Amino acid sequence: QHDFNHGNLWVEFQVRLKAFLTDLKDRQLKRGKVPRPKAMIDLDIEASDVSFFFEDSNLDAHLTNFLPLFQDETRERENRYELFQSEFSSLDTRVVSSHGEKLYSDFLEQNSDIFVKRAMRLKESLRAFVVAPGLKPLVSPPLASMLVGKIELKMFKDESMLKDGDNGTAEYMRMLEKLDTYRNEELNDVKRQSKSWNSLGFRKLDVKLTGVNLKMKDFQSSLFSADFLLLTGHAGMGVQETVAPFKLTTTVPFGRKRVAVVEKGLSSSKIFLDLNLQVGRFNADWRGAYYPAFMEFTRRASSFSPDSKDPSPRMPWFDTMRLNIHGRVKIVLLTLSGRLESSHSPYAEVDREVRVDAKNVVFSYTRLSDASSPGLLILEDVLLRPTCFREGRASEIHFDRIALETSMDFTCLSGDSSNHYIQPFLKPSETPVGKIEICRVEDWAACRRPWRSELFSDKSWDTYRNFRGTSFDFSLSISVNNHKSKSVVHSDGIATTRRIIVDLFRKPIQCRTAPRKLLPGQKPPAAEGFGSLMREMNIEVAGSNINVEGWNHLEGGHGVDLSVGLVKYSEHRTKEFGASQRSLFLRQLTVEHVRVDIILENLDIGGDENGKGFLLSIESLKYTKDISGEAVRRLKSGFGPRTKSPFYGVHDPAFKRGAEVDVVSQENLLNVVGLKVFWSPDRRLSLAEWPRAVRYRDFKFGVGSSIAAYRRGGKRHPTAR
Repeated sequence: QHDFNHGNLWVEFQVRLKAFLTDLKDRQLKRGKVPRPKAMIDLDIEASDVSFFFEDSNLDAHLTNFLPLFQDETRERENRYELFQSEFSSLDTRVVSSHGEKLYSDFLEQNSDIFVKRAMRLKESLRAFVVAPGLKPLVSPPLASMLVGKIELKMFKDESMLKDGDNGTAEYMRMLEKLDTYRNEELNDVKRQSKSWNSLGFRKLDVKLTGVNLKMKDFQSSLFSADFLLLTGHAGMGVQETVAPFKLTTTVPFGRKRVAVVEKGLSSSKIFLDLNLQVGRFNADWRGAYYPAFMEFTRRASSFSPDSKDPSPRMPWFDTMRLNIHGRVKIVLLTLSGRLESSHSPYAEVDREVRVDAKNVVFSYTRLSDASSPGLLILEDVLLRPTCFREGRASEIHFDRIALETSMDFTCLSGDSSNHYIQPFLKPSETPVGKIEICRVEDWAACRRPWRSELFSDKSWDTYRNFRGTSFDFSLSISVNNHKSKSVVHSDGIATTRRIIVDLFRKPIQCRTAPRKLLPGQKPPAAEGFGSLMREMNIEVAGSNINVEGWNHLEGGHGVDLSVGLVKYSEHRTKEFGASQRSLFLRQLTVEHVRVDIILENLDIGGDENGKGFLLSIESLKYTKDISGEAVRRLKSGFGPRTKSPFYGVHDPAFKRGAEVDVVSQENLLNVVGLKVFWSPDRRLSLAEWPRAVRYRDFKFGVGSSIAAYRRGGKRHPTAR
C-alpha cells in the first residue's frame, strides 16, 4: 500500500540510511576492516496473491467523493434542460401562459429528484473498503487497485557483466553507448569514463506477472486484465557527477547529539531501457467516465516520487521524457479484446458499445537514432463490432492490418534537442560534489536544516532553459489494408459508432467541489503544453481494397455495396505566431476505383436476380482545400471585390450593410474523373432514408414527462421516469 503523501518522507529515510552506512564504513576503516565496494543489488522475488492499493489523502478523497456522479449528473441536467426547452417551445401560447410556470416548476422538481435518487442508490451500494482482515477500513476507496495472482521477478548480472572484473564497468559503458540517444565526438570519451558518473549500473530483467487486474476508483469493472505479462531485457540507471553550483546540502538528525551534514549533486537520474514485453490475452474497457478518474490519479502522481530539488520551473511531460528516458521498449499483445462504451458514469452500464478484437498487436517506442520511426503501432486481424438496436443483427468491420507511425521533431534554444546532458562533465582538475559528515552537537533539533543551494537565491534560475522545447513538429501516419473479407455494417451500428466517437472526444465537465492546493515545496504545473508548442502537424491516412456492405435497419432489405480501391487523406497544419495566431492548413483527399451498387428487392430497373443494381462508379476523385494564402480585405456581406458596400456610407443603420473584415483566402478544388451514375425512383427513395437511419439515438433519462403528461390528459405514461 502506498499513500501519495509519503514520497518526500521516503527520500528523507534514504538520506538517513545513507548517513548510517557512511558512518558504519568510517568505523570499519578505523578498526582496520576494508569495506566491500558499493554495487547494485541482485533481486530474486516470488510472491502470490499480491494486491497493490494507491490511497489518496483523507482531505482530497473527501473533496472528490462521488465526483464522477457530479460530472455525469451535470451533463445529464444540461441534456434534460435542452430537451425541455425543445418540448416547451412547441406548446401553444395559451398553454404556456396558463400552465408554463407549473410545468417549469415540475421539471425542476423532477430534475432534483433524479439526482437525489441516484446519489442515495450509490451511497447504499458502496461499502467501506477493507484492505485486509484485521485492518481498519479506508475512509474512501483507493484511487487505483491492482491484483496480481503471481509475481516472479529476477534482476541480476548476466554473463557478460560477470566476466568483467572491474565491477562490470566496461560492460556498463558498452550498454551506455548502445542505448544512449546522444552522439557527440567531444563527449564520447568523457562520458565513457567511470569518474564522470556518480552511479551507473545495468541489470538483466526477467519478470513474469500472472493474473493481472487493474481497477480505478468508483468503477466496478476492471480497466484492463491480462493472463500474463512477460518482461525481458536490460535496464540501467545513471546519475552524472556534478560540480558547484549544482549541489545541495542539508542537515538531518542522526543519533543522540549527532547530525549528518549531507552534500549531494543536483543532477537528474537517467534511465536506459532495452526491454521486450509480451502480454497474453489482454482485455480492456474504456469509456468517457474514465477520464475524470485518470485526471484525479495524475494530479496525485506527482507526489508519488520525491519533488525535484532543482529550483527550475517544472518541465512538460514530453521534455521530461526526452531528458530522462532513453533506449527502446517493445510491447506485443498476442490477443486484444476491448470495449468502447458510451456511458459517462462509472456506476452505469449501457448496451451501446463497440467491441474491438485484434491479434499480434505490436507497439514500439524508441529513442535510438537508427530507428525508422520513434513510435509504431501495428494491429493485425482487426474486428470492430458495434452493437445494434435489435438482436439477431450484427455489424462486423474487418481490417487485415492497421499501422500507425508517429514522430515529434523538437526545436530548442541550444539547437540540438538530442543533447540531454544539461550539467557539464567533470574536468580532470575538478572535484565532484557529494559527501556526508557526522558532527556532534548539543541540541540536534536546532541544527536541522532543509535542503539549500546557491541556486535558490536566483529566482529566475532555469537549469533546463536551453533544453526546453520551444516548438515541435508532429507527424502521424495511418495505413489500413484489407484483402481477405468484406465488412458488413448496419445503419444503427454506424449510429452507435458515431455516438461513441463523439463521447470519447467530448471535453469533460469540470465540477470539482474545491480547488486543489499545492503541497509544501511542490511546483506548479508546467506553463507549456502539447497544443501551445506544436508548430506543425502532418497527418496522412491511406487505405486500400475497402469492401463494405451496408444495410438500413429502418427499411428492411435496403442496402448498398461499396468497394474502394484506394483512399488517401493528408492534412498539413501550420500555426503562425502573430497577432491573429490563425492556423493555416492544406487538406487533400484522393479516392480511386469507387463502385457503389444498390441492394433492393424488386428493383425497378437494372437489377439482377439478387436485387443488386448499379448506382455509381468513379475512376478517381481528388479534393483539395488550401488555406495557406494571405488574408485579404473583403466585405462580410459579400459584395464581390469592392472594399466597401454600396450602402456603407448611408447614415441610417437600417440601410447600412457591409463591413470591412479580414477574410482568409482559400482554394477549394474538386476534380472527378470517370463519373457514372444510374438513377431511378427506387434508388432515390432507398437512399433518402439513410440520413435518418445513421443518426445516433440519444440515451437520456425520462425528460419532458410533465409536458407529455399534460398532452395525455394528465396521465403519466407507464415508462415515464
